[in-house]
Amino acid sequence: MCKYIYISLFSLILFSCKTKEETFDIGADYFPIKPKGSYIIYDVQRIIYGASGPDTSNYQLMEMVGDTALLNGQLYYKVWRYTRPDASGTWPAQPDSVWEEYNNTAQAVKIENNRRFVKLVFPVTENKTWNGNVMNTYPSDDYIMQRVGRSYTVNGHYFPITLKVVQGNDTSLVNEDQRYEVYAKGIGLVDKYINTVLLCSNPSCISAKITSNKDSIIGGIRYRQKFISYQ
Repeated sequence: MCKYIYISLFSLILFSCKTKEETFDIGADYFPIKPKGSYIIYDVQRIIYGASGPDTSNYQLMEMVGDTALLNGQLYYKVWRYTRPDASGTWPAQPDSVWEEYNNTAQAVKIENNRRFVKLVFPVTENKTWNGNVMNTYPSDDYIMQRVGRSYTVNGHYFPITLKVVQGNDTSLVNEDQRYEVYAKGIGLVDKYINTVLLCSNPSCISAKITSNKDSIIGGIRYRQKFISYQ
């Protein structure tokens, strides 16, 4: 009798430990904070639409983890950002800009040009929604988490476990707002897309768009940032 009680107690303890291990992963590894000197390189295409027409730039971007700083108990990591025209060029000695990032048990935050954006919230779950602008002065912007745990391919690179954050998905005859970011577990951001453009709203432009599928863009930006490599 004692033998069976002992086995039952042991099984209960083992099950409890296993359950805790399985539920411990909140998904913070989708936004990993790596050691100083680690980096990710991306291909970037940026098209800015203005009065004189589209201005297209193609270049490579490297985000490198830099120094750390402790503020109000939260450890911040500097993100040194370098650009070069293409793979044949050399990276400059000094970064073009410096951003910051951190994550904790609640969320992952990136500070871009002194604006804080809540990139992810934990634990990660399908269709979770939050205000990505809750830490800045921009209007409320609902992000939604999708395709959690699914595979993703970009720029010829296959990632077995990723998630997609849809930041905007609105289209009308007068404007487009389509934005998303894809994060790969253990790596971080691997794909970023921004399409926020204003379309001509007069009747002739709208008619041209309907009949010939022309964009009739009069302002805005289209931006794509795709993973190349990391270390």
